[in-house]
Amino acid sequence: MLINLTTQEGLTQVHDEATRGENLLDLIFTTNPSLVKTSSNIPGISDHAIIVTDVDAKPYYQKHNPTKAYQWSKANWEGVYTDLDNLTSEIESLDKQGTPINNLWNKFKNTIHSSLDKNIPAKMIKSNNKPPWINHKIKKMIRRKQTLYNQAKRNGKWANYHHYQKECKRQIRKAEWQYINTAIIEGMDKNNSKPFWKYVKSRKQDNIVIAPLKFKGQLINDSKHKAKLLLDQFASVFTKEKASNMPSTTKKVKNSMNHIKIREEGVRKLLENINPSKATGPDNIPNRVLKQCAKQLAPALTCIYQRSLDSGELPKDWLSANISCIYKKGDKHAPENYRPVSLTSVPCKLLEHIICKNMMKHLEQNKVLTTLNHGFRSGYS
Repeated sequence: MLINLTTQEGLTQVHDEATRGENLLDLIFTTNPSLVKTSSNIPGISDHAIIVTDVDAKPYYQKHNPTKAYQWSKANWEGVYTDLDNLTSEIESLDKQGTPINNLWNKFKNTIHSSLDKNIPAKMIKSNNKPPWINHKIKKMIRRKQTLYNQAKRNGKWANYHHYQKECKRQIRKAEWQYINTAIIEGMDKNNSKPFWKYVKSRKQDNIVIAPLKFKGQLINDSKHKAKLLLDQFASVFTKEKASNMPSTTKKVKNSMNHIKIREEGVRKLLENINPSKATGPDNIPNRVLKQCAKQLAPALTCIYQRSLDSGELPKDWLSANISCIYKKGDKHAPENYRPVSLTSVPCKLLEHIICKNMMKHLEQNKVLTTLNHGFRSGYS
């Protein structure tokens, strides 16, 4: 019952020293392990040791390096269009010269980045741990409340402070509900879930995504060591099937699959349908640019796609991914209870989509698949 309760309520046991002989009988549970600095024993008056736990009043937030954010409202899109129009002729010229696929992709990526730096202002922003509805007006009220508190502490007159404290709380609650009714609801209506998850993140007590992980009976809090434990776990369960082990089919297909021919119109349509609010991959090409400049980028991407298919090679960026670890169920401190989610290059995913569509079309036209093969097929369930 104790184990079920701790799992159900998301509790973490943070004390690891024996409290009676060699046995750990006295426990410290918390829903926020980042608040606990240390937990140790001192001699007690009975056969049990006394537990002394040092707890912070505020959670520890991991510091992140400032990130580059483009100011899209001040963008010079005409300048970007001009730079990207010239990109197609350069890519086609390099392709005719037999330039390796990785060099073609680097030319494509670097041209986009240099054009953005030249035509779109950018600024470095730091991670903000404050709720998203704390605007300039609320910040000003909070500073005013602190000033009144300092004054009341000096002169002993608390009436003004308590009155302003209630007004400050009322304005904060009002701003929160306005954020919920505007940003979140309007975002969901437009199929944009970012404001909702931003709100959920702001209501959490802790910003640590991965809980301390167990290794040889100890809890590991260091980020690098946790990443190593998760990497070893994911590598241990990865399997690479050999071609000889693949099942064979008795279905004989008379017509072999034709060589895929990439069409510029299809690439342009895929670029225009990109969701600009989604995160970028390892190439750091903003989705907003891919969608906004679909007309200019489609010819160059078509050339790169066709070259990749003809040569059977992929750029190095397309073989990399940003890995996020998502908790599944069970003990949050066990590395095996996390699953990896890969964030790959968006242009690479578009090529995967094209190949998948052509393969499915060939299999369905030759009736290789049956109704039992319904996984990931439209019209089947």
